Amino acid sequence: MKKWIIEFVLYAVYMVFGAAWATTGSVMPQIMTDFNVDVSHAALMSNVILWAKIVGAVCTAVLVTRLGTRKSYLLGCTMIGVSVFIPFTDNFMLLLVIRFVGGLGGAVCLVSLVPTVARFFDNRMASTLNSINCTSNIVGTIIALTLAGYLSTLFGGWRNLLAGYGAVTLALGVVWILCFSDEDSPRQADVNIRHEDKLHVLKEVIFSRIVWGMIAQYAGAMIMMVFMFTFLPLYYAKYASLSADSHAHLSGTVNQVGIMLGALVGPYFK
Repeated sequence: MKKWIIEFVLYAVYMVFGAAWATTGSVMPQIMTDFNVDVSHAALMSNVILWAKIVGAVCTAVLVTRLGTRKSYLLGCTMIGVSVFIPFTDNFMLLLVIRFVGGLGGAVCLVSLVPTVARFFDNRMASTLNSINCTSNIVGTIIALTLAGYLSTLFGGWRNLLAGYGAVTLALGVVWILCFSDEDSPRQADVNIRHEDKLHVLKEVIFSRIVWGMIAQYAGAMIMMVFMFTFLPLYYAKYASLSADSHAHLSGTVNQVGIMLGALVGPYFK
């Protein structure tokens, strides 16, 4: 039973992270008004998360090795959860710092997805769950792109909405720490890879066309998502003069649904 609770936490945390990330674009006009900044500065709300994910991906492997999966994932949830302080800040630079820290936390949680699933499930089930987990960020994005305006009104503003996402992540972190335990140290000690073997594996990765192809593919997806989160809502509202209830605002949602369906259907064509 615990393994399914852990799977739920893995999915839910990154889904909430995706929603918090995408919400920024949907409420950008409000952010620009509240902090008296232009669109280039407001766009940093989304862009700092992207940079944090890049930096975080480089450092996460070392972090997990040092702290173990249990503590490092809890740290990731805590870093995402710092957004609970957003309602208390009126300084735009401090707001960017909070978002950057949350982006680092998202990177930590993302890197932990695949190895954690592989630990608790057999290869076939792990492959299926990893494909499903890939949709977590997309589902969160769909929620944000579709309901951000409504949820912002419901929670009393975009600050409280982002703080609510942080509070949910902290609660999921508590569930994680109660249900997950790292592998016993003797088992970890059995894995002894020679320095030469490590260099050989690293060389294979660096010169692998598949790895670089995946990097290029992911970079393209990130560029598309940053554009969609940041500039598309503002373009519709300010430059295209479309009303808030225009169906054009759902274009990003439709795009994300297509990505999600691709991830779900993909395993059946392997």
